[in-house]
Amino acid sequence: EATDSGAPDAQVTPDASGLPDGGPGPDAAPDATLSCQGPSDCTLPTAPICDQTSGECRGCATPGECAALGAVAPLCETATGRCVACLDAATDCTNDASPICGDGQCRPCTGDPECAALNAAEPRCDTDSGECVVCVDSATDCTASTTSPICDDTTHDCRACGNSTECSDRSAALPICDTGDGACVECLVSTTDCSGTEPICDPGTRQCRACQTHADCASPV
Repeated sequence: EATDSGAPDAQVTPDASGLPDGGPGPDAAPDATLSCQGPSDCTLPTAPICDQTSGECRGCATPGECAALGAVAPLCETATGRCVACLDAATDCTNDASPICGDGQCRPCTGDPECAALNAAEPRCDTDSGECVVCVDSATDCTASTTSPICDDTTHDCRACGNSTECSDRSAALPICDTGDGACVECLVSTTDCSGTEPICDPGTRQCRACQTHADCASPV
């Protein structure tokens, strides 16, 4: 016949996790390695690839792995393992409105230094559109050629002047448009453009000068 030994029943004391067996609590951190069956299981930016051999998410190793995931981020940034949209702005960011590569994404420009570093031929940033352009201001940007002194508001390329208003807005010193070659000049006609101690418009330089002969004053042109 069984007898009562008088010993109390054994008790299991919960540990710090609050669970009798010492297992992980509800707030325990997940494993660092994420298991996967397909690409949709790998949502960590630095581990976007589901390795078919190990069944674990990992960083990308080749552009082909990223391209297989879709066209949004087809390039592999091997230093971080991320799939990104761009690595080099000159080759990867071909949309005019997003010419700069920053943190793996093509974006609009925010300042001239970015554009100048990208392409010396388009060193200015049009902050309204985010594009890198040839010019934004006639007076400062269109000085390389006398026959292309005006920055076109639409194309942001330097072009020939179309009228004297464009030239006078650009520079009070060269307010006349010579529509023959598109240059902004000081004068074309002595009687209307020159006066005072420099009443003669020199046809060669298109600048006002002092008279040099009686003939200059007799028949100003």
